[in-house]
Formats: sequence, structure tokens, C-alpha cells
Amino acid sequence: MRLLNTIIHVFMLATVLTMTAAAQKRTYKVEEASARKVPAWVNSAGKDYLCVTAAAADIEAAKAAVLEDIKRQIAQSIATRIVSESLLTTSTVQTGSNMDKTSTLESSILSRTARLPYIGEISLSKVSDYYWERRRDRSTGLITYFYAVKYPFTEFEMKKLVLEYQAHDKSLDERLSGYEGETDFITSIEQIGETIGELGLLQAEFDSLDPRYDRVQNLIAKYRSLYDRITVNIVQEKKGMAVACLYLDGRSISTGQRPVFQSECLTDITYSYEGNSLVIGYNDEYCYEDDDNTLTVRFRAGNKYISGTIRISL
Repeated sequence: MRLLNTIIHVFMLATVLTMTAAAQKRTYKVEEASARKVPAWVNSAGKDYLCVTAAAADIEAAKAAVLEDIKRQIAQSIATRIVSESLLTTSTVQTGSNMDKTSTLESSILSRTARLPYIGEISLSKVSDYYWERRRDRSTGLITYFYAVKYPFTEFEMKKLVLEYQAHDKSLDERLSGYEGETDFITSIEQIGETIGELGLLQAEFDSLDPRYDRVQNLIAKYRSLYDRITVNIVQEKKGMAVACLYLDGRSISTGQRPVFQSECLTDITYSYEGNSLVIGYNDEYCYEDDDNTLTVRFRAGNKYISGTIRISL
């Protein structure tokens, strides 16, 4: 019996000392709380949920910080899982420079998972439980708010998001490959500009650390260079009429642009498109043999102009 009393006494003493130490470590006083006791899930790790906490000068700021941390943690979890599965697929060995490549890959993927629709739909209205405290610092008197939430995030949701990311990533690869094979099939000036705009949107899908970012950048430069290879060729000219065509690397291409005409003597200049051909009509009654009897046709190609000159037969 004496031994039992001794054990109980030691246990009670240890409990008091533990509580005293905890009180000494706590530098603040809880003035108000959402519950009488701190829920067991606070500052814990559990299956199918995240415990996320934050402290700030006011409750709304603490809530905002918690919300951002939930998004960050979920995006990080997805990125880590995707990298892990990628490494298993490629059998990458985690040594030396491969570790750096893995870190770079994860950073790149993280920046994109943070933009997944699911991340944008995360809301505090979806938490399964919450807890908050109003704290006063014992030495400074400063008030802070502690806010904690229990946010459901299951393994099923994780797998679903990984598959969603991988499907989207595959579609980006297919789009990029498609653009890389289309430079020889441009059919109009407008198609070049439209493709450059589409490539700009595609590039925004990739982090600058992603090798595909530079691939898109080089492809944009390649498409822009097409403008420099467009020529305006005069394919027919007779009194009162001329026909001009646009060519890209020897292939006829079209445009829906309104051409700009310049002449010192021609009047009543008209035009129409017949397929890829620009048919021009004009009045040359004010042109004379010793004049510069020419007609310049100009089109816009990106940030430059391309032109062709027609010498008029009187």
C-alpha cells in the first residue's frame, strides 16, 4: 500500500511539474476561445484531413492566412505525389545532380498545381471543424488571434487531382507538338498572328523552370520569323488591271486585310480577292510616259509591312 501511495504521489508531482512547465512556456493568456477545451485534432496529423493553423492581429487575417496555407499544403502534396510517381516511372536515381533536377521539377509542378480549379474552390465553408483563441501576450499585452481548422482532404481526392493534372499535362504536350509541326502548313498572314497569340497562352501554362517554356519561346520566335519570309509577287499586269499574290517560302497564302495602295498618278483604285489572288483595278488616264508609273501594294505582317511594286503599262 505504501508503494502504491508513493507511485501516486510521484505521478501527481510529475503532472504538476508538467503543467507548471507548460504554463511557464506559454507566453500568452487565452482570454477567449471558441470552446472550453482545445480539440484533440488541433496541431495533430490525421487521415483524410489537414490541420492548419495561423495567428494574426485579427480574426479575419488569421482566417485568410489559414485559407492560403490550406491551398499551399494541398498544392504541395499533389506536386510531391506527381514527382514521386514520375520518378518511379523513369526510375530516376536520387543522387547528385538528379536531386537538383527533382527539386526543380517539383518547383515547376507546384507552380502549376496551385492553379488547378480545385485549389481555387477551397473555402473555409468546407471545413469539418474549427477552433479559435483570443490571446494576450503576458509581457507586451499584444492581442493576437489563433485560428485552427480541420479541412477534409482524402486520398481519393488526392488521386483524382493527380490524374486531373496528368491528363491536362498530356494535353499540353500534344498541343505543343502540334504547333511544332504546323509551321510548314501556314495558309494566311492572320494564321501566323493567331498562332503566336495561342502560343503565348500555352507558354503561360508552364513555369519558367519547365523545359517546355523555352520550347514555346523558341517556337514563338520561329513563327515570328515567318513574317520576314513573306513576299508580294505581281503575277499579272495589263492596262487597267493587275493581280498580286502573297507567297511564303514559295507557297501561295491568303489574307483578309485591306491593302494599302500608293501611286503618284493612278486614280479610282479598286480591289477584290479571288481565292488567294488580289485583283486590282485602276484608272491611268493621268499617267504619262515620263512619270514614275508604279503602284505599290502594302500589307501588314506582324510589326512590319511587306510591299510589292507594280510597273504600269500605258
